[in-house]
Amino acid sequence: GFLTFSTSLCVENEYSHKCLEIFGESIEGKPIGELLYPDDAQKRDFLAQTIQAVFDEEDEVKVEAILSLLQQEFIIRHKSIQVAYNRIEPNRFMLILTDITDKKNLEINVERERNRLKMIVSVISNSDEFFELLDEYKIFLSHRFGFVNVDHTPFQNLTELYRLIHTYKGLFAQKDFITTPQGLHKVESRFSLWLHDETIS
Repeated sequence: GFLTFSTSLCVENEYSHKCLEIFGESIEGKPIGELLYPDDAQKRDFLAQTIQAVFDEEDEVKVEAILSLLQQEFIIRHKSIQVAYNRIEPNRFMLILTDITDKKNLEINVERERNRLKMIVSVISNSDEFFELLDEYKIFLSHRFGFVNVDHTPFQNLTELYRLIHTYKGLFAQKDFITTPQGLHKVESRFSLWLHDETIS
């Protein structure tokens, strides 16, 4: 998609049809900040100030440096849109908007497959350690309530469970597991909050 605007920062009347697909509406006369940041006034202000700084600058090297501060990827109507900023006249800008949703999804899938293969290689190369860890973890999950010692304070019991969860998170991360360390990290973070709660003794 192609659109232009000048010092008013409002989209001019000539823009490509692709912009209608991207924004889902006619954008003539719409402030560019509201189109890119419909729910964030602070970012709209930063965009306006940065564009104004470019209008006031004649040195092209400084212009490029200022433009590099602007956000280049947006989520617009559930799609990933890459934005390129070009000053085509001293007081006029052209924005080039490219839908990179498929590219981003492909990158995510490639990374997910890479991580999955890495885990498989790790398991195959140390299968005995892997199954030993898995068995220990299953026992921990099935007997986790047994780790609560009635002779200990809630703080002491939480501390012990926190230590065990932290240990398992590290062991699974060493085996290149993908989701298990993330799940354990969430539990660990919750326990950490509880441990810093002064009402627990």
